[in-house]
Amino acid sequence: METNVNSGGLSHEPKMAVVPRAHGLKDIVDVAINSSAPLRDLFARFGNRLMEELTLQIFHMGRMSIGELVEHCNRTDMEYPENSNALVFPSKRIRKGEDYLGLPEEMLRNSFCFGGINYFYCDTDMNSYNPSFMIAVYPRETISCRQKSDMITDFTWRKDLVPGRMPVKSILFEHENNHYLAVVPGSKKVDFISIGRQLGLSRSQSKRLGPAQSDPNEIIGRESGAVGLLMHPLGMQRIKGIFVDSELKTPYSKPYYDIPLDKRSALVVSDMDDLFCVLAQHANYPLIHLFEAQK
Repeated sequence: METNVNSGGLSHEPKMAVVPRAHGLKDIVDVAINSSAPLRDLFARFGNRLMEELTLQIFHMGRMSIGELVEHCNRTDMEYPENSNALVFPSKRIRKGEDYLGLPEEMLRNSFCFGGINYFYCDTDMNSYNPSFMIAVYPRETISCRQKSDMITDFTWRKDLVPGRMPVKSILFEHENNHYLAVVPGSKKVDFISIGRQLGLSRSQSKRLGPAQSDPNEIIGRESGAVGLLMHPLGMQRIKGIFVDSELKTPYSKPYYDIPLDKRSALVVSDMDDLFCVLAQHANYPLIHLFEAQK
């Protein structure tokens, strides 16, 4: 069976259990939202249960079970020499808190030759991994959807293999001393007129809505470039409501929606409803409203 290393979801032989759609997602989200360094803490918490996509493909071709694969990776620690040109990026660096951004350009381009490195959550008890979401790690820090898309394209060695995924844009705005979050696909603009109508504002009042001038770190506990749905629990209490473009409710068959964890990584999900259901389990998570964004 053919496997596309850039699909964001693997085709594979049997031997794997079927897992619930959102299985493992709550564990990932809980660590991410409670951390000031989500990427580091996710790898520290889950270790080799976050398995790199290419590693899953290579070892599964040998019909190794998920349990055997995780045990093998724990034993070898998947460490590569400093001068290695291996395509598999050593996740141990991230768990140790080492800053891979300082690696030589050639090594970064070899390691991130598909624009980013995708990690899937593996469950050894169920002998499976969940293909509906993944952690994406990128070779550069970015603070906008355009920068991220350009960076992914720049690092992808064949332009016809650029990952088909949608960065999710999130904008903090305020009205009458209340803060809100607008969340739209990266290809769209936030329609403050539409949002204003839901807030009961006149058209002239709606036109005065715009990005907040406050430091997002002080509001939701996230720096610019990491503003989004995965806000710190204290930030949840400071957001009056979240306005989500209805297009984001369209499910896909593979991880597609790219939600920032920080400036160099993202949680990528195939169905935003899975994420919304997990986030709604947090008592203080803001109420979500749907609206139509501008194309």
